[in-house]
Amino acid sequence: MSRKYLIIGPSWVGDMIMSHALYQQLKILYPDASINVLAPVWCKDVVQRMPCIDQLIEQPIPHGRLSLIKRWNLAVKLRAHGYTHAIVLPGSFKSALIPWLAGIKQRTGWLAEMRFGLLNNIHYKSSRFAKMVERYCALAFSPKLLKDANKLEVPYPKLITDIANIYKLQQEFKLDFKEVIIVCPGAAYGPAKQWLAPNFAKVCLKQLTLGKQVWFFGSSQELGIINEIISIIKLTAPSSEQARVRCFAGKIKLLDTIDLMSQAQAVVANDSGLMHMAASVGTKVVALYGSSSPEFTPPLNAKAKILYKKVDCSPCFKRVCPYGHYKCMHAISVDEVNMAIEHE
Repeated sequence: MSRKYLIIGPSWVGDMIMSHALYQQLKILYPDASINVLAPVWCKDVVQRMPCIDQLIEQPIPHGRLSLIKRWNLAVKLRAHGYTHAIVLPGSFKSALIPWLAGIKQRTGWLAEMRFGLLNNIHYKSSRFAKMVERYCALAFSPKLLKDANKLEVPYPKLITDIANIYKLQQEFKLDFKEVIIVCPGAAYGPAKQWLAPNFAKVCLKQLTLGKQVWFFGSSQELGIINEIISIIKLTAPSSEQARVRCFAGKIKLLDTIDLMSQAQAVVANDSGLMHMAASVGTKVVALYGSSSPEFTPPLNAKAKILYKKVDCSPCFKRVCPYGHYKCMHAISVDEVNMAIEHE
């Protein structure tokens, strides 16, 4: 009997992209396995571009809510799918409830938040798995196999692109894909992971003088910092250079973002979902780290350039700098970012 997996996926887009390593690993171990992922609707486009996944099941319960009745109703519907295995990626008690309520026989996850009973194939945290992607991928194996293994080989996440959609976008927006630098200045997690707008503007100005195009990507919520950067560019750059600046934030779907990122020369981004997205389509990434750590969530791409200045209080993993100085982000210089873009 072939395995049928229900994966309880993460809520953040970047984490969802990293979880693709697990799905690939499951397919390597069990080629005939069926993999369904339960995830928030905003992860739908990302999951669509993961060839290992058979179906996305939308998670109707808002992040952080217990909503026991909704979880029970969803679990009842899931019972009809006949899942043989469940893997729970988030570390919360709530995330482990649905596989248990659905009566899935084997329920795997890391020990966290009093999940004994809800999980019956428990992995205990180990310093061997420093990266989030390794912790995800490890759940494909039994705890005994992991214990005996010398090293865990992790397949890099890889989102597929749509050539027809790339052509469609090229025609719709009259795009030239020559020497495009994509800038993603937002960080949904919080300002402690966000480089300063004036610094982003200086990088853009330098790239424009080199004849590059500068495209801004992000959600509509990130238009504030993007508009601030563009305003600085308009005060300094001649009109011929301003004409090479495009803003796509809030104007295109996540699927379109995946496809257009694949055409860029480089993507400059904070530690964010868009950074992981760029890495997953094989584009060179210049990744800027502040309160988080590249040792935990690095861009999984051989061409990635990581800029991280570890200060006395880092990594704190806070949304907002607890001391108010944002020293770790201030320590990254404009020259370093420009050099990372140009360096092969």
